[in-house]
Amino acid sequence: MSYSFENLKINDNIQTFTVFNVEKMPDMFLEVEFSYPRCRKFETCVPIYEKYQGIDYTNAEKDDVVDWIISCYEQMAPSNADVWNNGEAEYWETKNAEQAKPLFEVLNAEDRYHLTEWLCRQCTDISMVNSQAASRIRALKQQHGYHIATKKCFCETCGKTTPHDMLLRIGKMKSGAKDKKPMPNSLKKRIKGLFAYTDACFNVTYPEASNAFIIDHKFPATRWAAGESPNYSTMTDEEIANKFQLLTNQTNLQKDRYCERCFEKGIRGDFFGIRWYPVGDEKWRGANNSDENGCIGCPWYDLALWKKQFNEFLDEN
Repeated sequence: MSYSFENLKINDNIQTFTVFNVEKMPDMFLEVEFSYPRCRKFETCVPIYEKYQGIDYTNAEKDDVVDWIISCYEQMAPSNADVWNNGEAEYWETKNAEQAKPLFEVLNAEDRYHLTEWLCRQCTDISMVNSQAASRIRALKQQHGYHIATKKCFCETCGKTTPHDMLLRIGKMKSGAKDKKPMPNSLKKRIKGLFAYTDACFNVTYPEASNAFIIDHKFPATRWAAGESPNYSTMTDEEIANKFQLLTNQTNLQKDRYCERCFEKGIRGDFFGIRWYPVGDEKWRGANNSDENGCIGCPWYDLALWKKQFNEFLDEN
């Protein structure tokens, strides 16, 4: 089966090739080549279907898949490497995972351009840290939410055709994650226009054609119990403002880290060291894990509102 997003030059920095299946799994990935400033060409892939992460673009509109590919391009940028590595180091500090963590560290190794690589399962440290690599990689995907692609290709080191694995540095989605509802392109344009193409974190305005933005759900997907409510093109401005905010890819990654920590530890995020909450305190106090009321007052739940309230607090004091 062929797809309209295969063998497509999206822009000067993104070229797609063909979709491949992971052996003995339903997972599907699209081979791509990404170009970044002052960097080698990055031959990698993006998820098209992942069983454990709830990702399925097999029947999506071409424009929606292109938006997803561009989002992956931004998230995997070398400039995000420090944010990624710091966030994952903090994540693993909370885990008692003697077998999973060493394998993650091997897969997360980067070259001098801060990019991950395809690693041969026969002659790299993958086989050294765990003799049951396939099952442990499955655990990293299912239990920890990592995106890991696997395909067979020729290894110039051992001279054999072997399974190769690559860790994709895009936001983790744990097993049981609920699918996000499709979003019409007309609605995406309305959302960006409503927020004046401005990042809610740093108030930076970008050109209308910029791909710098993520349309962020204020209530994080890690806490969804029944999936996302539909995103109708007829949503009112008020409904849009209540549900979404605009973040850059990097600030979206930072929010993800705070939300993951909150879900694991019950400690809400701070705003770059500022621990001030107009509602509640740093402890998450929802009635259950999927109670959105527990997020109200957290800076990252509604950055524009939090900054407004914080400035008002400073003016009064």
